[in-house]
Amino acid sequence: MTRKIVSIFDAEIPGVRAEKKEDGALLQKEYFEWMSFPLETNFKQSRIISGFLKGWHRTLSFTEVEYHEDAENFLFFQGESVMIFCDKKDGRPDMNSIQLVRIPEGTQIEVAAGKCHYVPIPLTDTFRAFVFTPLQEAVILPLEETVVPE
Repeated sequence: MTRKIVSIFDAEIPGVRAEKKEDGALLQKEYFEWMSFPLETNFKQSRIISGFLKGWHRTLSFTEVEYHEDAENFLFFQGESVMIFCDKKDGRPDMNSIQLVRIPEGTQIEVAAGKCHYVPIPLTDTFRAFVFTPLQEAVILPLEETVVPE
């Protein structure tokens, strides 16, 4: 199955919000600068973990997706990548809802609870993202067929 890759800012994906991080500090003093990420996320639980996600360039193809019982939040700070999103239907990925989106660095993405997605594939050598999420399991679902860009 092929899908056109579109910009995350041009895509309408139910359960996904994206904002471009704007340059500029919210608070600046002589010895520090504070700038928050633009999206506020409401999590169902209070045990939140965070970390860095790094991906290496490979062939653009997706064979599975995952979802979680709570939201996730990503801030892409290095590289450009492609991420897959889709809905679930009868407990399986809805192949008709699949979207591939291009994510430039400096983009923050919130993925709602239950929204199918998978680890992005960089268009550059690597991508890096800061991820914060409740401590939760990932449910992996195989796609009916491999998804590649047009």
